[in-house]
Amino acid sequence: MTTITYTHTPCYFGIEFRGHAGFAPAGKDIVCAAVSVLASELIFAAEQARAGGEICDLTHSEGSAYVSLRYFYRDNRSMRRIANLILTSLKMLEAQYGEYISVKDTFTQ
Repeated sequence: MTTITYTHTPCYFGIEFRGHAGFAPAGKDIVCAAVSVLASELIFAAEQARAGGEICDLTHSEGSAYVSLRYFYRDNRSMRRIANLILTSLKMLEAQYGEYISVKDTFTQ
């Protein structure tokens, strides 16, 4: 199962992706592919925002991906929208493939 944990507050967004979904063998797993695309898009957007002098920090590592964005100002709308879009997409995947993907908010637990 792919486990995704996140925290989203007015000043911070952190998300961690772990594990293989197990929907199909590696290389043919559409659930893992979808999660990988969403994680890659988040990393790409954050790197672009940082390179453009926008108001976020980014850290990530290979394998078990971890992305951390710190909003320097509460009005960082573009990265907030992207974070919300990624979360919404991951939750839609969970709704359809719940036995292969878990999305948990660690801030409310």
